[in-house]
Formats: sequence, structure tokens, C-alpha cells
Amino acid sequence: MTDLAKPRIDTRKRISVIWIIPILASVVGLWMVIHTKLSEGPTITIRFENANGLVAHKTKVEYLDVAVGQVQDVRLNENKDGVVVTIQMNPEAKGLLKADTQFWVVRARVGMGSVTGLGTLLGGVYIKLSPGTEASYRDSFVGLETPPLTPVGTPGVKLNLFSRCVTI
Repeated sequence: MTDLAKPRIDTRKRISVIWIIPILASVVGLWMVIHTKLSEGPTITIRFENANGLVAHKTKVEYLDVAVGQVQDVRLNENKDGVVVTIQMNPEAKGLLKADTQFWVVRARVGMGSVTGLGTLLGGVYIKLSPGTEASYRDSFVGLETPPLTPVGTPGVKLNLFSRCVTI
């Protein structure tokens, strides 16, 4: 037999070309997971007295009528006398989360001489944000049950007037 007729046996171990596809798919999947985690905004919690109208994965958080977050979870607090709302904020909203930031639920309200929140009758309730002025960041808040009369940082003097009831 000649050398040309003898089979040549390669004893080196090689990775099969077919393995390129699963390895490439794994790398792309890992990149997508890392990219998603890095592009998420902060997660915050807000305590409210009740969860009237708040729905996980549906209720939005708004600032200047722009959605800056979404409710992810609504659960009872430890004492079972209120609720804790977990919210995933957008990345650009992190600068709004100061120590004195205020949150409240916008609902349709009828008061003495005013009607507010009529837009919630069709679109549902949402959480409104009023950014604070302090420098420190915060991720846990106590929500207001009624909207504030003035936003945080409004210039002017705030007075509390007290009087005794006098009957004649």
C-alpha cells in the first residue's frame, strides 16, 4: 500500500463547528440580561394608608404629566394597618428622589368648592410626585393621603393659624 491510500487519523480534540451557535446565543442572552439590569432605574417603596385604585404593573407614577415610574407590587405592611407600594422608577427619575420628595395618589375628589382628579375616572388613579429640594437621596417614603397645598420649595411664608372658638 502506498502512503496515499492510507487513511490519515487526526487525534487532536477540536470543538465542533456546531457548538458556535449555542455559545453565541448564550453570550447574546447574557449581554441582554446585563444590559437590562444596568438600564433599570431605582426601586423605591412608599407607605400609604390604603391601596384604593393602585394596581401592580398598571398604575403609573407621574411628574409634570410624564410617566417616570410604575407600580410593581402592592402589599400589606408588617402591622397590617396600611400598604407598602413598590415602584420601579425610570433611570432619569433618580434625581427627583430627594429626602423631602412627596408622593400622593391622584383620585377623583369632591371638596368644598372644588372638584379635582376628574381625569382618573377614565384613565384610573396614578401616583403624583413632587420632587424635593434636599441634597440627600432616598428610596423609602411615606405617601400623603391628600395632595399638598403647595409643592416642596415654593417660596413664601407658610403659616398655621390657630384660634379659639368663641360663642356669643
